[in-house]
Amino acid sequence: GATASSEPTPNPAITPTAPFLAYDCSAVTESPQAHCQALVALYLSTDGPSWSDNRGWLQNNTPCSWSGINCSMATGAITHIMLPGNNLQGSIPAELGDIAGLNWLDLSDNRLVGHIPPQIADGGLGQLVLRNNALTGPIPAELGEIGPAMLALDLANNRLNGELPSSLGELSNLNVLLVNDNSLEGPLPASLAQLSALFYFNFQNTRVCVPADPALKSWLDGLSRLEYSGFSC
Repeated sequence: GATASSEPTPNPAITPTAPFLAYDCSAVTESPQAHCQALVALYLSTDGPSWSDNRGWLQNNTPCSWSGINCSMATGAITHIMLPGNNLQGSIPAELGDIAGLNWLDLSDNRLVGHIPPQIADGGLGQLVLRNNALTGPIPAELGEIGPAMLALDLANNRLNGELPSSLGELSNLNVLLVNDNSLEGPLPASLAQLSALFYFNFQNTRVCVPADPALKSWLDGLSRLEYSGFSC
């Protein structure tokens, strides 16, 4: 006979989103399903109903028309998520990494908390701007795996801690690296001297120190714009 275990048990984790479960990404035809689902995850994890501007979000089946979203004309793939200063509160969902080829993610000047999910690197990402939030934890080493696609990384003015990951040296086309005003510490990784395209590097108001490494010092001296902690190690 049937046992009690065969009865479906409600999952308490999904209860808070119950009012929004009516949004069905399978009705969306202009963009890939995974992209739609990532946007829904972002809306739900950052209190979308309280955003300053949430026009279109979860209201229609054309995500490319939602405020702050740009898409590729050719494929409908989401290329830009631009929601700076939009009263996002909560955490960054890992699902954003499912948006392959996302060129620009700007969630700056909001009230985001928690860690930067390492999965965010999965989709590629050309520019990641998370400045002026309350993010904690380390900078994910996985960001280095984005490689030449990433041009700008701005994590300034958060509560990030730990050391700068040496994998950031793999971002060979990086132009801008801003990690200032965080609780970061430890030596500047020697691998950063590989960033030949970098012209602006700021790690002021951190405890990151510069080791006695001639190659690294020569690289720092060659930067167009450098703002640093002043610590040696």
